[in-house]
Amino acid sequence: TTTATPPSFALFTNLPRELREQIWRETLPTDSGSTLFPYRKGCWTVRDPAKGETGFEPGFPDHLELLFLYESLDKLHFDIPIFFVNSEARDIATTWLREKGLEVKVYPGPVPRHQQPWCTFARTFRPHRDILYVPDGKSADFYSEPIDCITQPKYDGYNYNTTCEVSRLAISETLFTEGIFLEELLQFWNYRVKELFIIVGPQPEEAWTDSEDSMLARWELESWNGGSYRW
Repeated sequence: TTTATPPSFALFTNLPRELREQIWRETLPTDSGSTLFPYRKGCWTVRDPAKGETGFEPGFPDHLELLFLYESLDKLHFDIPIFFVNSEARDIATTWLREKGLEVKVYPGPVPRHQQPWCTFARTFRPHRDILYVPDGKSADFYSEPIDCITQPKYDGYNYNTTCEVSRLAISETLFTEGIFLEELLQFWNYRVKELFIIVGPQPEEAWTDSEDSMLARWELESWNGGSYRW
């Protein structure tokens, strides 16, 4: 039995530094498109400015603020193997991480070389570029959560403002054709959502798996033929 040897280029270190750095950069992932982030329950919260809590709309100090915390969505994971190669490659990767605003999570303690890397890389949802995806099984929570959040008995009699920077949604073709979801969507999200994408065929959740770090593999929008629904 023979073991396959991974390809190598022994003369790489003899290349000019500028060329080596260009090669390192070519291995970095792209992060220029719109990426799908799945909706998860627990992102809505109510803040009370009377208690000194921040996040409410200026000019309405006597109102509660119903706020969607997109930072609480699962993070998008990036694989950056060159970070672990050598100091030269790590410098290139570190500069890229800083430019893209990615978060680096370092695991404490020693990690054997044959196990997972000792740190991971991820970023949060970008509300003006990324797309919030509503899985079929979470559509009821998506509609009811903000309403349930602000209609708790302790908030009876209060006025409130709503802050939600999400303006792009994606749903499955099945959810779109059912109709009832769109009716519910229009009741609460009608003036917040500007663009609606319909995903045909295999759905993102088939590729996403729950993980301890709540990080996602990327589903990135590259192009579409028929456009998107806008209002």
